[in-house]
Amino acid sequence: MPDTVITVSRRSAVRGATLLGGAAVAATVAGCQWGPPTSVAAPAAKRDADATTVDQLTTAIAAQAQLVADTATRHVGLATTLAPLTAMHRAHLAVLTKDPVTAAAVAVAPSPDAALSAVRRGEATLQRSLTAGAQGAASGPLARAIASMAAGVAMHLAAAPTPKGGAA
Repeated sequence: MPDTVITVSRRSAVRGATLLGGAAVAATVAGCQWGPPTSVAAPAAKRDADATTVDQLTTAIAAQAQLVADTATRHVGLATTLAPLTAMHRAHLAVLTKDPVTAAAVAVAPSPDAALSAVRRGEATLQRSLTAGAQGAASGPLARAIASMAAGVAMHLAAAPTPKGGAA
């Protein structure tokens, strides 16, 4: 359901009251509006759910960023190829949190092709997580931000080279 708010001015409501009778007058006096109130935040349960989503996605992005960084370090020939992913993950983390985020170092595959395949699989998993997070977000701005992140990951994944062996 869209977050559309339709407000009616008191003057318009009073004009309508002449047609609708006392119920419209009562609504006018109460200052009613159609749709969610604009000055009230989301219920606490929805804010908590969004906070949990942000925490989970921050952890997932940090883990993928660490995989990309460790792969670029281990396979220097992939560093230039993976640089856009590194920048994207940093930008996404900056949107979600102002706190520094770290992830544990990961084991990188010994061959560049296998390592690139692992990075691509991780990016695809991250894209699915971001998409699910956007779909489940209660806040419209948060949902749009996360959906944009998912689109960014998809774009980078489409542009990333595939391993020579063809497995991605």
